[in-house]
Amino acid sequence: MDSTNRIVMWRRAGMVLVVLLLLGAAAGGAVLLLRQGREPDAAALREAALAGCERVETDAREALLTGLRYADSVCGVDMSGQQFVEIPDGMFRLRELSVLQANGNFITSLPATAGDARSLRLLEVRDNKLKSLPRELGRLRELQLLDVRGNPLSEAEVATMRALLPETLVLF
Repeated sequence: MDSTNRIVMWRRAGMVLVVLLLLGAAAGGAVLLLRQGREPDAAALREAALAGCERVETDAREALLTGLRYADSVCGVDMSGQQFVEIPDGMFRLRELSVLQANGNFITSLPATAGDARSLRLLEVRDNKLKSLPRELGRLRELQLLDVRGNPLSEAEVATMRALLPETLVLF
C-alpha cells in the first residue's frame, strides 16, 4: 500500500474499529500546560489529548468507503498530506472528537458542523487553501489550539476567530 494514501487515527484500547477517520476520549494534561503560563506546543497538546489511546494506520480510501462506524472509540485523526479537498462534516459530529490534523491538503473551507465538535481540543489545518473560517468554531469551548498557519486567511479573519475563542491559542 502506498504510504501517501495512509491516515493515522487513535482509538481506545480494546475497541474494534472499522473506520479510521474519527476521534474520541481525551485526557486532561493539556489544560495544565495552559494554566502554568507556558506556551503550549501542538505536540504537547496532542500527546495529552491522546493519552491512553492506541495508534492505528489504515488506507485513507478504505476508511472513507467504510463509513463512520464505531465512532465512540476514536480518539484522534491525522489526515495530513493526503490531498483532501474537504473534511467530511460528519467527522465534526463525533461526540468525543479531541484531535484533528488535516495539514498539507487542499481544503478550501471547513463545514459549519465544525462547531459541533464539543470535545475538540486541537484543530490543525495548516498549509491548506482556507480563506475563511466558520463562525461556528466559536462554540468550541474545549478548543485549546487552532493552527491555521500557511492558509490565505486575512488578519481580520484571524482577529475575529481570536475574539470568538478568547481562551484558544490561534496560530496564524
